[in-house]
Amino acid sequence: MRSRLLLPALALAAALAATAFGPLPPQNPATAPNGNAGMHGDSASSDTTPYAGPGTGAVNWSRTALASACPTVTVGRDGYPVALCTTIFGQTPTVHLLDPANGKDLASLELPKGALFGGVYAYLDQDDRLVGVDGNDNLLRIGHHRAGSGWQLTVDQSTPLAGAVPSGDNIVGLSPGWDGKVWFATGGGVIGTADTATGAVRTLATGEGVANSISTVPGHTAVATDHALYLLGQAADGTPVVQWRAPTTAAPAASPASSAGAPAPRPASSGPAPAPSTSPSPTTPPRTRTCWSTRSTPDRRRSAPRRCSPSGPPAAPRTR
Repeated sequence: MRSRLLLPALALAAALAATAFGPLPPQNPATAPNGNAGMHGDSASSDTTPYAGPGTGAVNWSRTALASACPTVTVGRDGYPVALCTTIFGQTPTVHLLDPANGKDLASLELPKGALFGGVYAYLDQDDRLVGVDGNDNLLRIGHHRAGSGWQLTVDQSTPLAGAVPSGDNIVGLSPGWDGKVWFATGGGVIGTADTATGAVRTLATGEGVANSISTVPGHTAVATDHALYLLGQAADGTPVVQWRAPTTAAPAASPASSAGAPAPRPASSGPAPAPSTSPSPTTPPRTRTCWSTRSTPDRRRSAPRRCSPSGPPAAPRTR
């Protein structure tokens, strides 16, 4: 099996911002430009992009054989694609720096593997460094640098998170906070923040399962567990604080994927006043979704859920 990367002559870098739809989520100052910063485009997981597609004309493309599955391909301000892959043979997590002109593998870096590699949802920070977690529960910032006439990938920063992860648990999702901290969630429902400048790590245990569902918008972090959608802020020391919790079983027309004990969909947000939503499962009618307002206060959380229209109001989240 070979990973195929379509690089239409760096159409992304040259494309004009789209104006026919929106509004798009605001730019997180802790990430690369929206649209290419992570698997879902931005820290709000909106799955939107400000860039145009390749159009209907001829497209120059090339194929690079990495013998890997590459779920996350990002592009930073310098235009160089950085891919997070897992090798087909050996299942080793590997970071690749690719040539933007032809997709050639310019440099690669293997990372320690564990029971579950949390870096599947890695993202690029504001300095074009890939942020992810290795198999030893180290939060890494991986930079790409010139080395003579070539390139090299290096671990520019490493912050240990193992002390915050219970034995047998694994980090399953990452998302950058707007203040520079990195939010993370474990499969066992531990939600935390990591200040990579100081090494401080603060956590909150929910006791509920998380598949990978974590997103950030200004002042808020949304985490979907197998029981509820959480909106969180943080205390002065960075400890996560629940702003409200909406049980998905109580939400109107909740999808089976949102029911207690079932895998939760990923919260997605967009618009100038972002609001998290849970998207339907494959077995749910495609026009069903539930939205919550980030402006809701704890004493109003029961009235926060509202049904989105099929097309969605102007500032409503986009469904995955």
